[in-house]
Amino acid sequence: MRTMRFSLLALILMNGCVTPMQKTEPAPISQEAKSAPEWSRGLLVGKWRSERKEKDGGNTVETDEMFADGSYIFHFKTTYADDTYKEFAEFGEWGLVKDIHFTIQRGHTLNGEDVQSPKGAAQNYMAYKVLRLTDEEFVYQDISGSSVYEAKRLSSQDVLVKVTD
Repeated sequence: MRTMRFSLLALILMNGCVTPMQKTEPAPISQEAKSAPEWSRGLLVGKWRSERKEKDGGNTVETDEMFADGSYIFHFKTTYADDTYKEFAEFGEWGLVKDIHFTIQRGHTLNGEDVQSPKGAAQNYMAYKVLRLTDEEFVYQDISGSSVYEAKRLSSQDVLVKVTD
């Protein structure tokens, strides 16, 4: 009898503690997010070239190829003020959501061999705000706001910078 009373008391207490699931409303979407331009992913597919000055007086030429399947290969050639240079490539996945362009680096080329990036490493994930995207021009800014990049579309006859051994 005592066990039955204890079980009944436990059942009453447990039922008294259970509350129905509260329906929560999703966070409101900001006006800025609602008004963000939405570009077609297809505009980014193809070959792009950009060039930027380095702090030492040299420059970096970047040629990018973004494929329709969401993969990419980015080639970099940095020429330093003393005319020495460094070349490398990185590969991974890319995407475009409204006005946010993102890349996930899966690896890079080192001495002619592909080296996989460590999974989950923060430096493998980059996000950019698209400022302008047309058939011929791609202007974007890293999310931290520190750098703006401008790239021009390459024609199918243009040669990409190739990493040499």
